[in-house]
Amino acid sequence: MSCGMAGGFRMSNTMPASVRHMPAVTSIKTSKLVLGAIVTVLLLSGCNRRVFQLQSEDYTLLDGRILSNPDSVSLPALNRVVVSWPARIAIRNPQITDGELNTVMRFVRGNNATVRLRSTPYDDSTGSNPNPITIDIDGSLTTLRYRDKSETRTTNTVAQPFAIKYASLGRWTDIEVGCTQFPRFRNHTPSTQWILVAPGMGSSVEITNLNIVGVEPEE
Repeated sequence: MSCGMAGGFRMSNTMPASVRHMPAVTSIKTSKLVLGAIVTVLLLSGCNRRVFQLQSEDYTLLDGRILSNPDSVSLPALNRVVVSWPARIAIRNPQITDGELNTVMRFVRGNNATVRLRSTPYDDSTGSNPNPITIDIDGSLTTLRYRDKSETRTTNTVAQPFAIKYASLGRWTDIEVGCTQFPRFRNHTPSTQWILVAPGMGSSVEITNLNIVGVEPEE
């Protein structure tokens, strides 16, 4: 909508268009920067820089922990976190152990990352477990590892956002990465709440549209 047509306001033609619009553009950019800073401060507020919260798709607040290099983690929005190498993060819904995870990931830089599931020995710990479920994304190839088994498949994980779906159904696990479904497998590792994400060397990954909901376990 032209300023000359809106509500009777008219601008003089003696001023160049680039100058006339400069204050508005500067104001918009400044507002976006201020809003981003406010969101980041709210999400990382408190004495502990390694603790944050994300808002899931159903408006549930998810717990987040920065396991290493907090300066390499940013939270540009309530439902979005960007993790850059060498940082690692952990995310959970504190109310859910067996459930379904749905999220969208996008490589901001590079093209490799690792997601670990059932990797913590206790629900309130982000320590390591010797038998996690590991999803290694390397370009258009994704390898699923559990115990002494592994399977590699081609996935749509390059140059575009891609979905990761993980269903912890008691003893059964379903995993889908970039529209590729891996075979269902039976696991023997206790269910845990934390999901660990670590970008590979030189990579940066954005995680958004995260949702973790409870499901009935299957025998």
